[in-house]
Amino acid sequence: MTHNMETITEGKITIKIPKGDIRKKDAVFYNPEMRLNRDISILAIKAFKDMAKRKITAADALSSSGIRTLRIAKECTNIEKVMINDMNPTAIEIAEKTAKDNNIENAEFSVEDANVFLSRNKNHLDYIDIDPFGSPIYFLDSCARAASGRSMIGITATDTAPLSGTYPKTCIRRYGATPLREDIKHEIGLRILIASIVRAFSRHNKSFVPMISYSKIHYFRIMGLSTSSTGRAGKSAETIGYAHYCKNCGNRMLSKEIETTSCAICNKDMTTAGPLWTGPINSPLFINKMIDENDFDDKKLSAFLETLEKESHITQPFYDLHQICKKNHLEIPRREKLFEELKKQGYKAEKTHHEPTGFKTDAGYKELLDIIKKLV
Repeated sequence: MTHNMETITEGKITIKIPKGDIRKKDAVFYNPEMRLNRDISILAIKAFKDMAKRKITAADALSSSGIRTLRIAKECTNIEKVMINDMNPTAIEIAEKTAKDNNIENAEFSVEDANVFLSRNKNHLDYIDIDPFGSPIYFLDSCARAASGRSMIGITATDTAPLSGTYPKTCIRRYGATPLREDIKHEIGLRILIASIVRAFSRHNKSFVPMISYSKIHYFRIMGLSTSSTGRAGKSAETIGYAHYCKNCGNRMLSKEIETTSCAICNKDMTTAGPLWTGPINSPLFINKMIDENDFDDKKLSAFLETLEKESHITQPFYDLHQICKKNHLEIPRREKLFEELKKQGYKAEKTHHEPTGFKTDAGYKELLDIIKKLV
């Protein structure tokens, strides 16, 4: 390795990595844009450790530089060991050197195909991270196989275009689900991804329930809890259903049924997306635990967790204020005014992280439109 190296500190880890831009063919990369993703993983593991009731074995099956797992080893208590795996020997060389430089002694390294690595560790791993280039779908079965009886799973998907409906055929082929290219495309994409994880885990008699899910421009991220329980696996599988969306007026609903009636607001036919997860995608309890554990000095991270916590109390899909006003030929009211009016009438209203002009409310769509009409 004769690249120019640069030294970077993230969390409690100092790492030397090759300089330059990231490309898929590059040996090893460190992506600073994913720091938020890694910080959130650390907080989720800290929140999980009380539930785990034992020391945790944490693994990253596609680790690249290994920064995430090395940070887990350094920043989380109660870690039995971390397992760092990547197909690329240079990546593992860098990870081993970083472990040594940071005095980490409980790390194991392997250079294997991710599926081989996971299958070899059947029922053994308490935290598993899957962060591939592109879709995680190819690793979900092995991930389910490797998960211990009570585990935390972190899944990243960077194939946001198929999941958000830009390439519906790819989404159908990959996830067995129809996406929706409308204002709620990111939430629909997340829900399709969660359903794929749930199905993979239930095939192995394990349950999967999302604790924290969010969409960013380049990726979707889901972290959830898994247990070995046929009963619970059945319950999480029963939460899979469909989203129905009216392209005419923007009405939307989640339902266990694939059949749609016509739109209750404007009588037009509704479009169906899914199968997808119809339950809550964020747990306010779990996110609050993460907020309690948060000792990072990072205002952006704190604000992001606050937003997620607030919106997690409302389970209906979010709305984009501009889009619904456009579809219904209404002037756009000020969001603060709208929230004030909704709350005055006894409804909840919160901003959402998905879209700058997005919000969540538990008001019915007709009530929501009536309030907007009244305001403008």
